[in-house]
Amino acid sequence: MLRRALFLLGTAAAAGCVSDGGVGTGEISLAILPQSAGVAVGGSTTVAITLTRTGSFSGIVDLSVTGAPAGVTGGFSNLQTSGRVTTATLTLSVTAAATPGSYTLVVHASGTGVTEALAVFSLTIT
Repeated sequence: MLRRALFLLGTAAAAGCVSDGGVGTGEISLAILPQSAGVAVGGSTTVAITLTRTGSFSGIVDLSVTGAPAGVTGGFSNLQTSGRVTTATLTLSVTAAATPGSYTLVVHASGTGVTEALAVFSLTIT
């Protein structure tokens, strides 16, 4: 599982995360672009992640990815918050250990007191 904590609001902290220490109530939603990509073994792709919150929720949100096959590595970077929207970049790298085929990856956004948000990404390895 690929994983990275995402903190909402506040000032910049280590590793590109931000936090204001609050929690509140509300909801989160998650969008990704593109929603699919084809990557050759040895290549990589980037996915734009947009996390939007409603209500007064301002707590820690954890981003993770499930469904990545062996040989696919990745990580979240470029976390930026503006108002109620946080953006990030997910980079997926396909190593020589990956088996060609089509895979469904799920990006998860979860935080205390809010319902988990999900977004589906289709990865085709050639």
